[in-house]
Amino acid sequence: MRVGNFWLLKPYEAFGNRAEEIYFALLKCRRDNLRLILIKRKFNLVWKFRFRNANRALLDLDHPLILTGWLLEAFSWACSLFLALARVFGMGFRFVETKFGFSGLGVRLVRLSDITVGHLGLWGEVVSPYQSTISRIDWKRCFEEKLGVGYRPRSFLDERFPLLRGRRYVCLHVRDGGFFNDADFSESRNADIENYLIGIKWLVDAGYVVVRLGDPSMPQVNIDGVFDYPHSAQRSESNDIVLVEHCDLYIGCQSGPIDLAALFEKRILTLNCYALACSFWYRNGSLFLPKKVFSDGRELSLKEQIDRNIFELNGTGKSVEGARFVENSPEDIRAAIIEFVFFERLSSDQVEFNKYLGAKVFSYFDSVSVWPSLEADASQKYRWASRMAVADGGICDFYLKRNWL
Repeated sequence: MRVGNFWLLKPYEAFGNRAEEIYFALLKCRRDNLRLILIKRKFNLVWKFRFRNANRALLDLDHPLILTGWLLEAFSWACSLFLALARVFGMGFRFVETKFGFSGLGVRLVRLSDITVGHLGLWGEVVSPYQSTISRIDWKRCFEEKLGVGYRPRSFLDERFPLLRGRRYVCLHVRDGGFFNDADFSESRNADIENYLIGIKWLVDAGYVVVRLGDPSMPQVNIDGVFDYPHSAQRSESNDIVLVEHCDLYIGCQSGPIDLAALFEKRILTLNCYALACSFWYRNGSLFLPKKVFSDGRELSLKEQIDRNIFELNGTGKSVEGARFVENSPEDIRAAIIEFVFFERLSSDQVEFNKYLGAKVFSYFDSVSVWPSLEADASQKYRWASRMAVADGGICDFYLKRNWL
């Protein structure tokens, strides 16, 4: 929602969605000479979300384009009260309307309580063909020019984590089904930490401290040189952020914290990717390693996956032509980590892969409706296409050479 010279954003969804929206909103503000107001929800109705209001500390970021001050704090309190009342009265009206067979005010009030900038507002109007739409923005410049988002100085981290003082460290996040109780996603979004152990040991031998991120439902990791943060007394929303802000490298899955690493403009290695079209590769020096895909009882080559449009954009992993995803092996994870640590530049094969995949994705977007509503289809395609427009990182070279055909 644009108001004068400001862009209002009230991101309150999952941790990753919030970080992503702030990142792209700041890019938009910088392009359009706007300022960003973050409406900080001060309290929440207990039944509104499954768990908690996603990391409120993330709204305390520091950037010249983000406006702060006591007037905005008062505004956030007023918005929180108004939106809570809209939810309460909206649910009441909806109950009456449903009972007596009409609808209107209740639906509008409930929608109002969820108001945010919305993907269409954030990503912009989109028309086919998508490649020409995306090319109107200089995405390469957007991603190359550092935003300089900050949260806390390195001294803040050193004070809270003496183990990391003066040390190089890698943040590692391996999503499993514990936090959201979504084991049904095990073939797509989730992974097994056991497959990472030899890669973790390589990092420790190379002189890094490995900071394992996550929540207490995850299995413990007891390896010298690994800080098992989810099971420590230091776990907090603020520490989640500051650990990622100051890490030397980030290794993760396609899950929430990886968007925070992108917001702080870290080099990222995305392991166990289930979505070729959105693998967080727009930062130079970032790499990704896809999961293997099986269909009709056999493993598909990378070229087959692209040619058959197995892009997995909806996050389920269950609806893509009956495809089955298989996790990266321990040996492949270790090889990907080594390639990532010693990365210098993309090979010619990696560059050609980016071009081939980008062309196929844009062609697919122009011919198929992926999401149910017109607004969602337009805005989500724009969201993913913006990543394809640059592709300054790439797929792991060793994996590409072995699995292209």
